[in-house]
Amino acid sequence: MASDGTGEAAPSAVYPIGRLELPTVITGAHVVAAVDALAAQPERLRRVLAGVDDADRPIRPGAWTTRQVVVHLADSHGLALTRTQVALCGADMDIAALDGMVHARLYACIAKRPDVAATAVQEASDVFDLVQRRWVRLLRSLDDAQRSRSWTVPQYRGPRTIARITLAYAWHGDHHIAQIERSAATA
Repeated sequence: MASDGTGEAAPSAVYPIGRLELPTVITGAHVVAAVDALAAQPERLRRVLAGVDDADRPIRPGAWTTRQVVVHLADSHGLALTRTQVALCGADMDIAALDGMVHARLYACIAKRPDVAATAVQEASDVFDLVQRRWVRLLRSLDDAQRSRSWTVPQYRGPRTIARITLAYAWHGDHHIAQIERSAATA
């Protein structure tokens, strides 16, 4: 990110809230704050979407449209819910991964599909809301031992714990909502 002259990193159009930075040691307080952020995201998204005039306008040049970002939020957070359930049901299970480039190509393909173009933004937002409520209910029911359950993605270094993925997806939702908000403000 570019500096704003004060030595602080200025937000960018790509990373309006900055890049994901996870603490070295994830505490219960970190997880509670992240779950609270996940719980607040559907309402924040609804408020931001109320200011969007054109859901098919890219959020920045060369990027996805608001519609595509909202569908992506619903899809990816649904996958995170499923991975959380997998971690709770198995002992350090392996999960197939999508490395960064494969993941980007997959979502680029999905974003262009006619079903995405035909999905009303409100419908995708509703799916996101339902997924978030279900996932937050599950996360709030877990104790520290359960939050330390993990799954392994062979391409990544080390297991991914439920606690870690909770923090990552709290950032992920906030990140995309901020992108939409920034786009709506500059429309």
